[in-house]
Amino acid sequence: MRTPGPPGLRRAATTVSIGALSMVAISGLHTTMADDRFVIPGMVGLIAAFIASELSHRHHWYLGEYLSCATASFLILGPVAMAELPHPNAYLDLVRSLVTGWSTLLSSSTPTDLTAELRVVPYAVVWLSATIGLAFAQWSTNRILSIIGPATGLGIMISLTIEDARLARLQGAVMAGAALLSATRFRSGRAVGPIMLVLAATLVATRIGPHLPLASLNDRFDLRRHQERPWQALDLPSPLVTLKASLKEGRSDTVVFTVSADVPITRWSIAALDAYDGVVWTINQPRFEPVDTYLPAPDAPLTEVVPVAYELTIGDLDVPWVPVAGWPLEVRSDPRLEIRLNRTTGTLAAPHGLATGTTMSLVTLPRPELSELELRRLSPSTDRTAIDLDLVPPRLRDLAGNVFEGESDPMARALALADTFVNGGFYDHSDAARPGHSLARLDEFLADPDRLVGYGEQYAAAAAVLARLGGAPSRVVVGYVIPPDRYQQGKAIVRAGDIEAWIELQATDGTWVPVTVTPDRSREPQPEQRGHTIRQVAIPNSPPPPPPPPGTASSARSGDSEDDAPEQAIPRDRSTLALLPRPVLLAGSAVVVPMVVLAALAATVMALKRRRSRARRSGAPDRRIIGAWLELSDRYREAGWPTDHSATPSETVKALVRCEPAAAAAADALEALAESVDRAAFHPQAPDELSADQAWRNCDSAIDQLHSARTQWARFRMYTDPRPLIGPGHDRGRHHSR
Repeated sequence: MRTPGPPGLRRAATTVSIGALSMVAISGLHTTMADDRFVIPGMVGLIAAFIASELSHRHHWYLGEYLSCATASFLILGPVAMAELPHPNAYLDLVRSLVTGWSTLLSSSTPTDLTAELRVVPYAVVWLSATIGLAFAQWSTNRILSIIGPATGLGIMISLTIEDARLARLQGAVMAGAALLSATRFRSGRAVGPIMLVLAATLVATRIGPHLPLASLNDRFDLRRHQERPWQALDLPSPLVTLKASLKEGRSDTVVFTVSADVPITRWSIAALDAYDGVVWTINQPRFEPVDTYLPAPDAPLTEVVPVAYELTIGDLDVPWVPVAGWPLEVRSDPRLEIRLNRTTGTLAAPHGLATGTTMSLVTLPRPELSELELRRLSPSTDRTAIDLDLVPPRLRDLAGNVFEGESDPMARALALADTFVNGGFYDHSDAARPGHSLARLDEFLADPDRLVGYGEQYAAAAAVLARLGGAPSRVVVGYVIPPDRYQQGKAIVRAGDIEAWIELQATDGTWVPVTVTPDRSREPQPEQRGHTIRQVAIPNSPPPPPPPPGTASSARSGDSEDDAPEQAIPRDRSTLALLPRPVLLAGSAVVVPMVVLAALAATVMALKRRRSRARRSGAPDRRIIGAWLELSDRYREAGWPTDHSATPSETVKALVRCEPAAAAAADALEALAESVDRAAFHPQAPDELSADQAWRNCDSAIDQLHSARTQWARFRMYTDPRPLIGPGHDRGRHHSR
């Protein structure tokens, strides 16, 4: 920056200004990281850039020598930024983190814990910003160009962080003010006027800038959307329908998990179900997002609730749901579990299951356990979960009218209903008790209000439906309930027989409050009370049954389904410019990024492709066969051949053989691979390992033939092509000649 005073003082002021602006560029990480410790590796990056700049100035080096020294200082101080002592393994960790740290940050949920791998991100960005800025300050006659360095760092951070309006205004004001100051020529004794003019222009820019085109806030780029398909929780049976299996005598004494906690926790939820279609209660929002150590806070604050910490040791828990005491805030477990969170209900799940002996440390916000008097003081939320109440049978409506008589407040109606069930019902989980909670089953269950006999499934489902009839937003929760005296020296054993179902009511502030609606299990029915007489009643036609569990023959879908794996394996391509993030375009238009950055990006792309290829070669045989087709599609996409997502594998192979000489030479392998993909997707018998191995041999043979037909430069471009990692789009390459 151009400042008054002697040359040495001006250079020092310029160096300090560039360093400060480089730190401003990474300040947006506070919206992504769990704390502000990212400042420390950023300062180490500044030191690495300052060392190279000072040596270059003293020894009058050329630009190339300066960049070489800056790269050397970056590598030498890298382990320090990662909080490690310099040793050979530390430098290997640095190189590995330079390749994987960016993808890890882009595929992690916020707030993210600052691990050694992620320390490389602020370190590299600040070093790059300061190195570019100091290079322009030393070798350019127009020192306003030194602002390009911090602007480059700011452009990179836009894709890595969550945009915040206030922070963006502050960053823009600082950058604009620094640029104006560097362009202002000061005269002796006349510095006040130009400085005031710069401040006024900066303030005006911060007011006008947010209203300009393209100034709206954008979502943080999420790499997971382009790497993995979401886990479909709705493909699993409803947790409510699996309740009775845990109550059987042969299963009820099985230890499902052990808890260690300083505070006795009595209520554990495994899944909150807020959608009812007349047949089963299910999770209304099926998307479960991958999470890291720190989880996002609930949208509805849990007032006056203190977080609790505990440790779980999983026993024979044959469901993917993770037991939690309220809303999870932190989860520390084996990263291979791939814990996922439902942002609507706070339900945690491990898609690959929870193995016996798995340990997990959690911090959660418990749901408030309120007395009946405190519950009556609550006002229900007006945001009622949608349900088609027209399907509710007349008998249930009549019962609701009798229970709600004299109660005008929706919350009081729900509590009156809970009191009727708890004090007037009988708990029966014997073989004589029929399972199910469809509207027809609930109509049968409530046929005689004076003789209610059932177990948690019927009581919770009926209470949630009737509470909604009374105007109170409600949902069903399945979990475990244990007595406080179960804890011995801070540890308690939870058994399968402790499973229970209850309802939660939503208050005005959005808080979900648990309400017990099942009678005590000691209230067993007498023989003459056990069971009900089945009566013929007029019940509307029930909606279609829920989807079957995964792995059954009926889970295969027709060829025109959006979830059909072979169709998703042939996405459309986008233009090359559309693939690049807007900040990268901005930075690229302003400065040519040093070759070391380009090499790091190319290495990142190749490493991610290699990791994806290894993942596709593992797993079940059908997944491996689909992975072979995906791998082949990526390689032809890199070669410039567009693909049609609506075409079958056989049609795609025919088009490639007709238009591509390399495909024609490997026609037999391509046709065999396409046939194996079709069989894996539609044949009623699952493929075996030999079929999967043969599919990958055909894939490798076709890819080798494709590479052999390309020049060395063309193969290098294929290896570093990022399009298969980013996603489908429009292609500007050659088109099939039909």
